[in-house]
Amino acid sequence: MFKYAGRTIGLLTFVIEFLCFSVAVAQTPSPTPTPIPEQQYQPRPIPLGVSGGALDALSKPPIYCVGGTLGALVQDENGKQYVTGCNHVLNVGPNDNLPIGSEIVQPGLIDTGCVQNTSYEIGTLSAVVPLALSSTAANKADAAMALVTPGDVSSSIFGIGQVSTTPATPVKNLTVQKVGRTTVYTTGTVALTGVQATIALETKVVPLGKPIPHVNIHFVDLLKITPGTFANLGDSGALVFTAGSCPQPIGVLTAVNMKNGVV
Repeated sequence: MFKYAGRTIGLLTFVIEFLCFSVAVAQTPSPTPTPIPEQQYQPRPIPLGVSGGALDALSKPPIYCVGGTLGALVQDENGKQYVTGCNHVLNVGPNDNLPIGSEIVQPGLIDTGCVQNTSYEIGTLSAVVPLALSSTAANKADAAMALVTPGDVSSSIFGIGQVSTTPATPVKNLTVQKVGRTTVYTTGTVALTGVQATIALETKVVPLGKPIPHVNIHFVDLLKITPGTFANLGDSGALVFTAGSCPQPIGVLTAVNMKNGVV
C-alpha cells in the first residue's frame, strides 16, 4: 500500500509525483463476448489491475460506454484510502466532466454491457489533477483518484500480489511489467525517458459513429515502453512496475501507440 503522511492536498501532490512518468489511452473497445478475469466482477476487496470506471461513463441512446483500469491504492494520514486511475477514465474527460462524489464501479461499464449497477460501487471520485488544455502545455499526469469504500479495495495487483511502496527510477532498457483490463499481464522495456507527446483526449462519451469531441493535450516527462503490444485501449490507469521478486512502481499507463510503443 502506498502511504503518505500528509494532508489530502499532500496526497494529491504525491499522486502527481507518482504519475509524472505517465504512459496511456483514450476510448475503450466494445465488450468481449467472453470476458477474461480482469474484466469480470471481482469479490471484495478487489485486486488492482482490473476493469473499472465511472458509473456515468456512457452516452444516452444509442448506448455506448467506456472504462479503463484501476491502478494503485494510496492512503492518507487519517487512514482514508484512495484508488488511483486516469483522469479520462474516472472523470470521463480531461477535467471536470463529472462532479466530485460520482460513483466509481468495478467492473467498468465497458464490461457490463453498459448496464449501470450501483451495487458495483467501490468508491467515489474525490480528486482530479487538472490538465492544461493546450497542445503546448507541460502536463505531467493524466490522473484522478476515488475515495475507497472501506473494505472494497486491496493493495494487491491481480496475479502479482504486493508491490513495493518505494518507486523505482525509470531508466532506459529497464524491464517492466503491468496488469491491465485489456491486455492483462504483459512485459516490456523502457525505450526512452523524458518523452514529450501530444495526446488527444475525449471530452465526452458519444454513440458509435458520431464524431468524437476531443482536445489535444501536451504532456512532458513521459516514458516510451516497447513493444507496442505492451498495452492497448482499456489499459489506461494500470500501474507499471519493475520485474523481479520485489516489483517497484515506476508510473501509470496513460496512452498507447501500437506502432511505436507506449508513452
